[in-house]
Amino acid sequence: MSRIEAKRTFRELMMKARQRRLTETDKRELTRARQALRHPRKRVSRQKARQILHEGYAGGYPLTKKQRGFFGARARGLPVRGLRSNPRHVIGKVIEICYKRTIGKHAGEYYKHAFRRHPNLSLLPDGSILIKG
Repeated sequence: MSRIEAKRTFRELMMKARQRRLTETDKRELTRARQALRHPRKRVSRQKARQILHEGYAGGYPLTKKQRGFFGARARGLPVRGLRSNPRHVIGKVIEICYKRTIGKHAGEYYKHAFRRHPNLSLLPDGSILIKG
């Protein structure tokens, strides 16, 4: 939500609030607009990123390894979006998992696992895939 949209939305919804006609959806939108006006997203310019890297401090504290990487990327001119990607995340879906039981009354039989929701897939350092869900 841009600042202009936030101002317009905030103004419209405050008029509705004064007339006591806010729905639950309107209340959520009003909260989002209020937050957007209070805490606007600011992007770090290339020059500012270079300055922060040169000084080695941000907000009075030494830069962490992740912060150095972020400001280094910004100083090189890379876009802000997409820098937080998790390289170990695997894109895909688990359709069905079958495994063979080894102990118990049903040893030797195949069992199909039913997921209540789609599990997350992660790639492990050894090349195997971890399924959480």
